[in-house]
Amino acid sequence: MKGIFKKPESESGAAIIEFALGVPFLLIFAMAAMEFGQISAATTAVDNAAHAAARELAVNPSGDASSAKGRVKKRKFFHASFAYEYN
Repeated sequence: MKGIFKKPESESGAAIIEFALGVPFLLIFAMAAMEFGQISAATTAVDNAAHAAARELAVNPSGDASSAKGRVKKRKFFHASFAYEYN
């Protein structure tokens, strides 16, 4: 029974193997967190733009949707990385 549970004589490669197996999961988690942040920022920007357009039409009911869109478009709701063209 003495020889069944022997301690390994050297564990020098164990840390490298654990690092190599753990790093991809950490990177995937970090990238997913960044992607979630970008999606959240884009959603917030769209919500704010829709709110501003609705407010613009409520304040100026005589205007049409295209004039409200033009006035709201002048405001900066989108960060440079979320710059979309609306026609």
